[in-house]
Amino acid sequence: MLPGFKRIAIFAYEGMDEGDFTGVYGPLAKAAQSLEGRKLLALSVFTLDDTVRTSGGLVIGFALPPVRDLQSEDILVLPGGSAARSKAPADAAADEIKKFWALQRPVYAVCSGVFLLAHLGLLNGWRAAVHHNHHAELERIAGCRTTEGLTKDGMLTTIGGIQSNPGTKATRIAYEILETFFPSLLEIVADRMEVPASTSSAAS
Repeated sequence: MLPGFKRIAIFAYEGMDEGDFTGVYGPLAKAAQSLEGRKLLALSVFTLDDTVRTSGGLVIGFALPPVRDLQSEDILVLPGGSAARSKAPADAAADEIKKFWALQRPVYAVCSGVFLLAHLGLLNGWRAAVHHNHHAELERIAGCRTTEGLTKDGMLTTIGGIQSNPGTKATRIAYEILETFFPSLLEIVADRMEVPASTSSAAS
C-alpha cells in the first residue's frame, strides 16, 4: 500500500437519509475513480445488510461486497437520517463503530448522523454540529456541546445547521475529506461536480 493511502468507509443503515449518503459517496467515488485517486484512496460501504431502505423509501443495493469490519478502515463517515435520531445502530454495527472510535481515527458525521455516536455514549464533553432543531435533544442524549456549521473537535468533524456554502452538507463533508487528505483531488472532483470547492476548513 502506498504511503498516505486511505481507506474510507461510509456507514449505510436502514432509515438513513439518501441525500446524506449519496452526497458523500458521489464526490468520493469520483475521487477514487480518477487516475490519481486510484493511488490515494479506496472507498467502501460499511453495512450489515445486503440492501438498505432509506428514510425516503429508496432501496439501495451494493454491487461490491460491503465492509463488515472497520478495523482496516482509516476514515469513517456517518450519514444522517431519521433512524439515527431514534435509536442506536444494531449491536454488531455498534460494536464496530465503538472499536473504530477507540482507535482515534477520523470520524465525519453529516447532521443527524452524529446521533449514532450519541446513542453509543461516545460524545460526552465533545463539540458537535447538528440541525438547529435538534440541539437540545443532542445535548440531552450525549452530554455534548452543540454548534452549527462545519465543526472539528479532535478526530471528529460534524456539520449541521444552516449553511452559507454551495452544495449540500453531505457534499461539503466530502469536500472537507478531500481538502484534508487529498487536496490534489479536490479541484478535479469540484470540476466534475460543478460545485465550487471554495470550502473553508472546519472551525476548531
